[in-house]
Amino acid sequence: QEIYSSDSNHTIGAYTSQIHAFANKIFGGDFVLIPSGKGKRISVGYLLSEVDENPSNESFLATRQVLWLVKEADRQEFFDQVQGTSAFENPRTVIQTAINHLDIKKYIEKKTESNFWKALGNAGVNSWVFQSNPSKWSLLDAIEKNVNNDWAANQNRDKMKIGDLIFFRQSEPNSGVYAVGHLMKEPVNRGENIFGEWGVVISFDYKVDKPLLKAEIGANKD
Repeated sequence: QEIYSSDSNHTIGAYTSQIHAFANKIFGGDFVLIPSGKGKRISVGYLLSEVDENPSNESFLATRQVLWLVKEADRQEFFDQVQGTSAFENPRTVIQTAINHLDIKKYIEKKTESNFWKALGNAGVNSWVFQSNPSKWSLLDAIEKNVNNDWAANQNRDKMKIGDLIFFRQSEPNSGVYAVGHLMKEPVNRGENIFGEWGVVISFDYKVDKPLLKAEIGANKD
């Protein structure tokens, strides 16, 4: 209210809700959609950091790092190619949408004429293999439930960043890659746990319909 003293309580409340969403409801690997040009243009980004409350630019109170994959594109073209865009009827608000992750990925690839995964890798996004033992925990059940999961991060956690890509591999029997996802939050110490003290929150984004099994991986010399 001190900063926007001339605005109504309703407007200040809208600003507050946007800040809350910016800090607490957006996670690593989420797509960020920003309208511009009086709502006629749209930019698409990929979130790569937690909230930085001490940014180098003193004009901002807090920032989050975003990899911008498509900038200032035609909004109608985006609507025509991506389903679930009704949220953009009011582009001033920060809200979660029902837009499908795969639809946005396909849009980005068509718009940039480049591979989505390669674009992330070129921008410094890491890729990890997370392996599970089916005798202790069922990766396949977790994928079918399609919920965000807490995952052990006992190795290389100091190198992990939110937004990093993850290939989920199950060990024997039927060892192979069964899903692709990403890291939603930075590693945290979760205390005593049978899988280790340190953990991360992950998202299953894509199920591999035909699992990439160990024999096929070993036969690929590339």
